[in-house]
Amino acid sequence: MVDLSPYYLDRTEVSRADYFACVNAGQCATPIVAGDCQQQSFNGADGDLPVACVRHEDAIGYCAWMGMRLPTEAEWEKGARGPFRFTSRFPWGDDSDTSRAVMECQGTLNACVQSVYGFEGSASPYGMLHATGNVAEYVADYYDSFFYQTSPTTDPERDSFTFDGRVILGGSWRQGIGFGRVTNRAAE
Repeated sequence: MVDLSPYYLDRTEVSRADYFACVNAGQCATPIVAGDCQQQSFNGADGDLPVACVRHEDAIGYCAWMGMRLPTEAEWEKGARGPFRFTSRFPWGDDSDTSRAVMECQGTLNACVQSVYGFEGSASPYGMLHATGNVAEYVADYYDSFFYQTSPTTDPERDSFTFDGRVILGGSWRQGIGFGRVTNRAAE
């Protein structure tokens, strides 16, 4: 259990249109194009799709450009899980229903991801959309598998470098539903 100071968390993932506005302003790098990372269009309906294939430092830069910051792991988890004593495995409850998230898709990035405003029925108790699936989310923390055993109980954040990299949460379109549990942690 941890206590968190008041904070705001965006309800949606970052859309391609919003991210490419930062690219066009010269403040963000273009997304990576290699492997599973295809060229991403931000025109028309594609503008509402989540941006993917950006580096952690790009996510930090985008947040700074918007006058915000990445959430800590604890802040993200609370946003995805809900208020104190809400202990479900997924934002919508305990059932691992793959129809409630963009996960386990066998297609390409551009064929699989859905609008950042979609899946309203799968929102967290705080209204966070796509906390499970679509694209995985970066947070501010460095990964440490034992961090919560020794972390402060108020506003914990692992802000010192570890060789495991940064924490990624929420799972992505290509992963199994188990990766979308609100407590699942992965390292970049």
